Amino acid sequence: MSAKWKNASLYLTIAALVIFLASLPFNCIASYTSKHSMYGFSILLLGWLGPLVGTFAWYANLFFCYSTIRLLKGKTVVISPIIAVLLSLDTFRYTEILLNEGGATVPVYGYGWGAILWFLSLGVIWLAAGIRSAQEGSNGKATCFIAALFTVALVSATSYFYFYDRNNATPAEATRLKGIAFKRAAVCKEPTAMPTVTSVSVIGPLEIVGDPSKFGVDIFWDSPFFFLRHGQSIVRVGGLDYFWVDSRDSRELIAKMASSKPEAQLKIDSTFDKVNIELKLASEAKPVFSYHWEKQKNTRFTCPEIERNLQPSQLVLNALSLPEAEKHKIERWQHKNVQWSTLVPEFVENVPKNMLVGCKNIKLLPDFLKTHPEAQGLGVAVSEGDTIRFYPEIRSRYSQTFCDEQFVYMVHVPQGPRKEGAYITKILLANGAVDETIYVPFITEQVFMNAEALLEADNSLWLVIKGRHPTQLDKFAGIRIQLTPKPRITHSCVSKVISF
Repeated sequence: MSAKWKNASLYLTIAALVIFLASLPFNCIASYTSKHSMYGFSILLLGWLGPLVGTFAWYANLFFCYSTIRLLKGKTVVISPIIAVLLSLDTFRYTEILLNEGGATVPVYGYGWGAILWFLSLGVIWLAAGIRSAQEGSNGKATCFIAALFTVALVSATSYFYFYDRNNATPAEATRLKGIAFKRAAVCKEPTAMPTVTSVSVIGPLEIVGDPSKFGVDIFWDSPFFFLRHGQSIVRVGGLDYFWVDSRDSRELIAKMASSKPEAQLKIDSTFDKVNIELKLASEAKPVFSYHWEKQKNTRFTCPEIERNLQPSQLVLNALSLPEAEKHKIERWQHKNVQWSTLVPEFVENVPKNMLVGCKNIKLLPDFLKTHPEAQGLGVAVSEGDTIRFYPEIRSRYSQTFCDEQFVYMVHVPQGPRKEGAYITKILLANGAVDETIYVPFITEQVFMNAEALLEADNSLWLVIKGRHPTQLDKFAGIRIQLTPKPRITHSCVSKVISF
């Protein structure tokens, strides 16, 4: 009996070592994209870095090797196989695969045959250790029973999930399951079928109910501009109607308080585990379009899977009979020549009062985005009476505003640590259109904050600062900004403008 137990222990140890080596060329941790999956060899070489991402499963290999060496030498081992198995279970806490040192990750999709073989080798070496302990007369029978139970449970669970996943998965899910044992989470059982869509044309306001900050345009939408650029005439969000106003050579996006009932309503309900969308006409009780997606836990994927031809945004655009998006026109900000002047000319000293800081009828809305997150990315919001205008040209931090009878001059400085340089956006009061945006280099924000007035005269902009000249404290000093553009235009001057 002793020789029989000894041979069984030796054979199982060799079998465990062979299974361990066989696991190395196979996929162990599968991601949603095959190119980011982790194979046995790479895990064996780099897995010791696991504590950096909070996982310690790799260190089970050290106890496996120690147990294997002792058993091959005919010695007993009791604790090491148990520690190896316990450490290996930490694999299931590993939910994201680290891609680079920048911290980019992809979610774990499932477990490949390499992982199953690895777990099996740990169970077999545990069983071999139990047999060797029983041969030596210690309490090895209990160890054998537990190790055998672990091994049988591993094989049984793997077989169950293997067949269950494949019998219930959608075609897209079944494609991902090729080459792996089973998925980490439940498989998607919903058919990835195109819902029936009845196309309608909404002329009046389309009201959107739902927080755009919860999802991006790749899933649905991020601002009213998404629908407007596809041809929707009026988009209502949060009690405001967003629409275009056409001028001779451009289009301006403005918003006004809603004053009529919407012609259609689009409801978006997005939580941590689901996305529901429904399009309903005010004149009909039955929705024109309705669809539902379940979000898969700890991933950006949904069930049914959102494919290229099944984007929620595209489905809604089809239901609204909206065409492809219109193209943006790219305009360039101009550099202007700047001359530092010790004293401004006499005609500037008598500055008209309507050129002083501030504008009576123009009001900047710095907190607009806090109450209307749908306007994120549309530019600075400025109110003029009951009309709200958006200026994508002004994307940096606000500084000062100057007005005369025809124009509003908005001075804004770049975002970020670099403070030098500023922009002056000239806006026509008659229709709110942007006349031009001037880049003024080598001027700090503090200069504009100290400005008394800004005056356009003699083909120049004069920034007037009172009492800043050390020998002429009772006079106006200033900076002359010539309106002759430099011939060179750099990439830093490019701005995406909503105009056509």
